[in-house]
Amino acid sequence: APSVANAIPPQSATVGSGFSYLIPANTFTDTETPASLTLSVSSLPAGLSFTAPATISGTPSTTIGSPFTITVKATDPGSLTTSTTLVLTVSPAPIVNTAPTVANAIPPQSATVGSGFSYLIPANTFTDTETPASLTLSVSSLPAGLSFTAPATISGTPSTTVGSPFTITVKATDPGSLTASTTLVITVSPAPIVNTAPSVANAIPPQSATVGSGFSYLIPANTFTDSETPASLTLSVSSLPAGLSFTAPATISGTPSTTVGSPFTITVKATDPGSLTASTTLVITVSPAPIVN
Repeated sequence: APSVANAIPPQSATVGSGFSYLIPANTFTDTETPASLTLSVSSLPAGLSFTAPATISGTPSTTIGSPFTITVKATDPGSLTTSTTLVLTVSPAPIVNTAPTVANAIPPQSATVGSGFSYLIPANTFTDTETPASLTLSVSSLPAGLSFTAPATISGTPSTTVGSPFTITVKATDPGSLTASTTLVITVSPAPIVNTAPSVANAIPPQSATVGSGFSYLIPANTFTDSETPASLTLSVSSLPAGLSFTAPATISGTPSTTVGSPFTITVKATDPGSLTASTTLVITVSPAPIVN
């Protein structure tokens, strides 16, 4: 019978990669017919086959069962045999990194100048075939006053509306440095106007009238002012002497009928659109009608 002359060294292969191995000619010997031995192989892993006289080749398709112990048999012309083994270790196919992808759009957000803002970028914004839980986020083009804090928070207090709505770039990077990006639109509104009351800008000078004589006075436009709505103040008047009345927007007129109570201290009030008020006084001295001789 033939005999084993030399052990076959262990071999390595990879799933999905071509493999070829020539069984060494000196593996077996035979006293009578060393050059006439016929080889056969059994227990090959899936994807590999044997081609006479001595080649194992193919593309492994699995690691299940690795390392594989393959039987190599030599048969002489007289049908006598001997066998040895070949150990073949099949490794998994290497992971080919692919870039992350955008899984879901980030909904638009709103913020207000001077008010705190915080937004957590949703965890399902990006995905990745190989490392979905190992993506690193970064953010650019944030409006003034906002900043990004890893892993996923945008926060701060916006300080301007200039440039609003802001288109912010959100980027995901995988451990292999491949990236994907999407955008987040943040609309920053102006700070709400805090209404303040009108104020008296100028005193109204005293006025004179005469019983029985027509009187008309236009309250000066610069009597009151207002930080927010200086042109939208509404005037009202109270404590007018008998015979006089107020006509909006700013006229006191009529014919005084008495001096009783003169000089009269009249209240002039300004009201803004937010119902806040300021008041001042107008003094009208009513004189008796002249005596006609």
